[in-house]
Amino acid sequence: MGSLMEDGNVEDDFEIGDRDITIDLSRDIPDIKISFYFQTKLARKWSKAVVVRLMGKKLDYKALYNRVIAMWNARDAKIVDLGNDYFLIKFSCEEEYHRALLDGPWIINGSYLVVKPWTQDFNAMNTAIDSAIVWV
Repeated sequence: MGSLMEDGNVEDDFEIGDRDITIDLSRDIPDIKISFYFQTKLARKWSKAVVVRLMGKKLDYKALYNRVIAMWNARDAKIVDLGNDYFLIKFSCEEEYHRALLDGPWIINGSYLVVKPWTQDFNAMNTAIDSAIVWV
């Protein structure tokens, strides 16, 4: 059985087992459960991703994308607006990922860009970044 990749294409070596996803339709709202094992497999696809937020200013998706691509020279990076002024940036190679994480501090329009590794439990609505440690 194939599965969906993040770009919507089917990948043949990624199988969804009978116990990976269960759906209970016995109530008014469907109850969808995804096994921890399957969540871990899905998370591996995002191992080279960072969460970013610009401190003190707001940039729209396109403006942030253009700045980040130029700043990090990350031509194949993909960006997702997570809401609450957070963005997820997925890199195609390890070198770009490490550059984004380690070569800062990053400044856009006079404001610091906070960069941290993406984790499976990140929730843009429940996370508050209101300060940053900066080495000068």
